[in-house]
Amino acid sequence: MNWKVFHENKFSTTHKVIVWIILSIMVFSQLDMVIHLAFESLHILFEILESTLDHLVEHIFHADTRATQIITFYLMLIIAALIFYMLIIMISAWCCSVKYKLRNSYHRWNENIFGFWWTACVTNKAKWWAVFVVFSSMLALGLLG
Repeated sequence: MNWKVFHENKFSTTHKVIVWIILSIMVFSQLDMVIHLAFESLHILFEILESTLDHLVEHIFHADTRATQIITFYLMLIIAALIFYMLIIMISAWCCSVKYKLRNSYHRWNENIFGFWWTACVTNKAKWWAVFVVFSSMLALGLLG
């Protein structure tokens, strides 16, 4: 069996780039359609909720159309405010946990750096200072920028 057949490059780089561009366009267009479908579904659910509340309020309070619309509007406003409040609470809890994790990782990183610095011998410390001074002077002179 000729094993070199499997290792030959049958497609040029241009062909590969064209295929990747076409695949990327297909994936992003599908992603756009999925996002559109999600928003359309949310809109349909909102309309179903509004219609259900409208019929429920009209049936319970025996009100005319205008009063039913006003009551439904304020009920939906209260529901939206509660959802927004729960979202704010969840976001603040998530921010606190991220802050806690970042603080802990910073303290661990700081302990590692200081532990390395205190255990290093004088010659290694001198080497690190020399590298720092050279890098800082090159940065100040604009050689790295």
